[in-house]
Amino acid sequence: EYLQKCEPQSIMAAAFIAASLDLPIDPNLGRAYIIPYGSKAQFQIGYRGFVELAIRTGQYRDMNAVEVYEDEIKEYNPVLGKLVFVDDFSKCKQREAGESDKVVGYYAYYELLTGFAKGLYMTKAQVTNHAKRYSVAYQKGRKDSPWFTNFDEMAKKTVIKRLLSKWGILSLEMQ
Repeated sequence: EYLQKCEPQSIMAAAFIAASLDLPIDPNLGRAYIIPYGSKAQFQIGYRGFVELAIRTGQYRDMNAVEVYEDEIKEYNPVLGKLVFVDDFSKCKQREAGESDKVVGYYAYYELLTGFAKGLYMTKAQVTNHAKRYSVAYQKGRKDSPWFTNFDEMAKKTVIKRLLSKWGILSLEMQ
């Protein structure tokens, strides 16, 4: 219903961007979205869309984005951007128990075929501050926003997007 209030030209422009990147806008696929912002619609790449653009390059050996539970962290240095996980994950029980209130942050990493590897960790507070700053729906407290209905997925999208946008290699279409 929000898209119905948007200017048709902005919807078409967003659809053209999705088509040029060959990213479907079907919400079930999570590759790309057309998001209403007042009377204008904007194209937005989804979490899976960023991963797909990265994979298309053929340069990645490994990639992941996950929630991080408090019993999984040994040490975090925000100045160096270094996160050290515990040595023995078999002793970590919060993830297995589904204790979502114990999620303290989100981590994304990748490794290229060349061996170069990079990771990005954001605390739950940092992700929340990101949502407050960049999401109009979050700012307005719209409970139908994915930031409210699926915070963890939006958080993982945020860390992977920031990691790949700053340090990653994306397909030529994106460049």
